[in-house]
Amino acid sequence: MQSPANPALNTAFHCENPRWQRRYEQALEGLAANVRLLPCYPRPVLQEGGMYQGIWLECGPHEGALYGEYDPQIARNNHEIFWDLAREDGFIPPFIRETPGDGQLQTVVPLAQTALECAQKLGQESLLARGYEACARYDAWLGQYRDNRGTGLVELHCEWDSGHDNSPRHAGLKQHCPGYDARQRDSLPGLPLLAPDLSATKYLGRVALAQMARLLGRAGEEAMWLERAEALRQQILRLTFDADTGFFYDVDAQGRFNEAVYRRLIEFWYESGVSGIFPFGTTGEFYAFDEGEYRRVLEVTCDAVRGRMAVYAGANHIA
Repeated sequence: MQSPANPALNTAFHCENPRWQRRYEQALEGLAANVRLLPCYPRPVLQEGGMYQGIWLECGPHEGALYGEYDPQIARNNHEIFWDLAREDGFIPPFIRETPGDGQLQTVVPLAQTALECAQKLGQESLLARGYEACARYDAWLGQYRDNRGTGLVELHCEWDSGHDNSPRHAGLKQHCPGYDARQRDSLPGLPLLAPDLSATKYLGRVALAQMARLLGRAGEEAMWLERAEALRQQILRLTFDADTGFFYDVDAQGRFNEAVYRRLIEFWYESGVSGIFPFGTTGEFYAFDEGEYRRVLEVTCDAVRGRMAVYAGANHIA
């Protein structure tokens, strides 16, 4: 059997080991079997397969981009399905099965970046203008419906927003937004959360939009996207990065750290052989907390440590 490939893209694989060669061919056969039609779309797309019948925004476009070396039309279809089935207000569905989904974001890979890579790698320049308009409208949608706190960051409303199913990061949150409407959020303490990962995806999307604008001859818009991208990057660092730990954190509506993440971090330190925890250490973080917050951090720390490490409660204060 000759391995299907696009000779112009140099994707053929040949080796003298028949087992390896057959494994490669089986992989291509499996991928080809997952190129199917969906009830709501007239062109075939590379679907997830297995228990995941459909296509997801977090992986479908860049999986299609890779498979595009064997079938460039699938790379295009795996992008355009999301643009064709986007809502009138600019919202891009997080997944598409029998119908498009509406209940969460799940934007963990910048769609503008994969569209740009497809256009450049496969010579499909017509993707640029289409992708540019769709991704710019989605950027605006995020600003309108997922920036209620006015920080410029993307806010997380539910577990599935991040694609981190069953993660302790989202303890207490519903899986999807109320009424399966990604514009809505439950009335839960702490919501909406500032999400560094979702915001970073938006940042990378803006960088890609700047490149697309340049290729489309829109110099003024290129500068605009670069300026917006840098402003967002600075806000991510200012609001969600903790220099003492070197980690990014979700930040709740009261400006507090995410306790579930903090507990997870304590587990990481314990498993790494750390023998003691020093919350409110010596370099200044103590001043940002009132007495109630101070006590709560110590309570969470002691509860998470469970006697396995020493806990040293910083006693600094401003005179």
